[in-house]
Amino acid sequence: MKNGIVRGWTKVFSFTLRQQMRQKGYRLATILTAVILLVAIAGGMLLFDTLVVRKTDEPGSRIERAVIVDNMPGEIDWNFLAWIGGTTDTTHAGTLEEALAEAGPTGVVLLLEESGSRVLLPEESVIDWDDAENWAKEAGQWLPYAYAVKSGLDPAQLSEIYTPVFSGVDSGEEDAPGGLVGEVLQMVLPYLVVMLVYFFVLVYGQSVANSVILEKTSKLMDTFLISVKPAGLMLGKLLAIALAGIIQMLVWGAGVVGGLLLGRALVLAGNPTSQMGLIAFMDLLGSLGGMFTPAAVVMAVLLLISGFLLYCSLSAFGGAMAGKPEDLSTTNVFFTAFIVASLFAIIYGSGASGGMVSEAAWLNWVPFTAVMVAPGRVLLGQLSPLGAVGPLAVVLVVSLVFTILAGKVYTLMAFWRGDPPKPGKVLAMLRGSKANHA
Repeated sequence: MKNGIVRGWTKVFSFTLRQQMRQKGYRLATILTAVILLVAIAGGMLLFDTLVVRKTDEPGSRIERAVIVDNMPGEIDWNFLAWIGGTTDTTHAGTLEEALAEAGPTGVVLLLEESGSRVLLPEESVIDWDDAENWAKEAGQWLPYAYAVKSGLDPAQLSEIYTPVFSGVDSGEEDAPGGLVGEVLQMVLPYLVVMLVYFFVLVYGQSVANSVILEKTSKLMDTFLISVKPAGLMLGKLLAIALAGIIQMLVWGAGVVGGLLLGRALVLAGNPTSQMGLIAFMDLLGSLGGMFTPAAVVMAVLLLISGFLLYCSLSAFGGAMAGKPEDLSTTNVFFTAFIVASLFAIIYGSGASGGMVSEAAWLNWVPFTAVMVAPGRVLLGQLSPLGAVGPLAVVLVVSLVFTILAGKVYTLMAFWRGDPPKPGKVLAMLRGSKANHA
């Protein structure tokens, strides 16, 4: 490709990458952010376990006894309530005052009168309010059974009638991979991937445009275009800035993973029986059959990288149209418009079934939406790695086309003066350039 359309891109790539990596702000932000993420996540997990989880697990917060004040006619053995909410003791009292005194800080009082039933807590109670409400709901499910027995009906038959029945709606399809955790990931992961891609290209895409406009303002363009094709200039800059951004994100990702692993180790070292939900979730990730296979992870990463290149090529197109840095807010309208339109399409597009992101299959084949939805679908097993090859190829081809167009616009705008041209004017210039070469 010595004399090809992207001639000289390797020189531009190596030069731009060195410039990016040598910046003190880049290195400081990369390392400092990773350290902050590691320390903040690990410290936050340890602090949460100390202040919240261990406090919840304290024996004093558990309901240890239930005192029954039964003012209704008939007899019944209330010991069947002993298992509800972890209650270990069930006693009786003649009056409400006696029951409150007997219940103490770790007990509840169940008062049954003709006007209805109530669950009360003593003033000195240390029981969590939610625990008391849950106990009251469970006990309330069995009160019809208790009243029926007290009225003289057969307890053997009533035990079958009043056994709580739990029902649900089933689609008839196979269970989602990974059980409950898999179902949660199927709903949340696509949205997280969309947000990751959105903010990733929003932050780094602008760097491509700034780098492209730099040559114009510093008069380096004329020197570059002697030995480097315009498309090669765009491709080299685009790949270099993309690689610098990917390296930065990988370092930050390592900080997040390291913080989670360190936090888990610290929490379990001080509290081996910790019931922290985040640790339980991490332990369950290994059971996600059909998800996060090596092939799926590789393909998802390739899709993310291709998406980054696609939106950076759009930003390069905007930078090529601008004559000076202050024009970027006008010329980058393509970049912003495509991001916003894609975001709305994948959230409000057809095919959504209760999740945060549309499940429409056509989103896989529109390059600007594919890079936001396909990675999550591949990781979840909804799209096979082989099936993602087509969308990946489409994204890469469109990225190359925009890069070549950006190079052509860069050359056409070399001697442009004044405000940036309108999109129609740019298209006319491109057509005119093509006709001249023909």
